[in-house]
Amino acid sequence: MASKRRNMFHKNKTQETTENDTARLREEKRELEEESRGEGGTVHQSGGVGGGGLRHLPKALLALFSNPTFILVCMAGCCEGALMSGIAAFLPKILENQFGLSPKYAASFLGSVILPSALAGTVFGGWTVNFCKLDLAGILNMCLICMTCAMICVPGLFIVCPTQPLVGITAPYLENENRVGEKEWRSLWSDCNKDCKCDVSRYMPVCGIDKHLYYSACFAGCTRETTESLTNCKCVGGTEEAVETWRSADCTVPCPLFPLFIVLIFCYQFFTFSVIVPGTAAVLSLVGLGKGGGGKLLQDGSFEVHFAAC
Repeated sequence: MASKRRNMFHKNKTQETTENDTARLREEKRELEEESRGEGGTVHQSGGVGGGGLRHLPKALLALFSNPTFILVCMAGCCEGALMSGIAAFLPKILENQFGLSPKYAASFLGSVILPSALAGTVFGGWTVNFCKLDLAGILNMCLICMTCAMICVPGLFIVCPTQPLVGITAPYLENENRVGEKEWRSLWSDCNKDCKCDVSRYMPVCGIDKHLYYSACFAGCTRETTESLTNCKCVGGTEEAVETWRSADCTVPCPLFPLFIVLIFCYQFFTFSVIVPGTAAVLSLVGLGKGGGGKLLQDGSFEVHFAAC
C-alpha cells in the first residue's frame, strides 16, 4: 500500500514538472514573439513587417545611438570611406604628375591594380570570418589589424620620381630663357600662345620633342591637333621642324621606386576592402538581427553625410 502511494506521488510530481516546463517554454516563446514584434513590427508568416514597428522606431534609434561600439565602427567607416574616395578621384592625377604617366597608362594602371586588389580583399575578408568562425570580438580585432596594415601603406602615396619640367611652372618658355628673374618667366602665358585663348582649368599635359611638359596643347601654341600629331606648335623648342610639325613624344622618366608604389597601393586596397564584409557582420552583431537593417542604413547614411561635408 505504501509502495503504491509512493508511485502515485512520483507520478504526480513528474506530471507537475512537465506542466511547469511546458508553461515556461510557452512563456519564453511568447516573450520572443513580443520582442520580435517590438523590433521589427508585426511579423507575418510571409516574412513582411507590419506598420506596428513605426511606433518603436524612436526607441530603436535611441538604442543604436547609445551603443558606443556601433558609433565608433560607423566613425571608422566614414573616415576610411572618405580616404578611399579621395584616392579613387585623384590617383590618376597623382600618377600623371608624380610619375609622368600619360592618362592612358594611368587608367590602365587603375584597372590592372586597383580592381583586382579590391576583389581579393573583399573575398579574403569574408572567407576569414567564415573559416575562423569569428565572434564579435574577433571580427573587431580583425578590422583593427587590417586597417592598421592599410595605414602603414599610406606613405606610399608620397613616393615621387623625377619628372620633366613643366613649362611655365618649373621651366621657362624658350623665348623667356634670357630673363633672369624667376617672377618674370613664371607664367603659363607667353608671346607664343597669347592669342590662343587657352583655358587654364583644362589641365591636359602634353610632351614635346624637347622633352618638356606643356600644360596643354593650347599652351604649347599648337594651332592644329589631330589624333596622331600636333601641328604648328610655336612654343615648342628644338629644331625648326618642331614649329611646323610636332608629334607627341614620351616624357616618361625611368623610376626605380614605381614598383614599390604599385605594391603599396595594392596592399592598401587589399587591406581596406578586406574589412567590408567583417564590418557589415560587426554591425549586424552589435545591433541584433532585428535592427541590423536600420544599423546598416545609419552607417551608410552617416558616410554619405560625412562625405558631403568634406
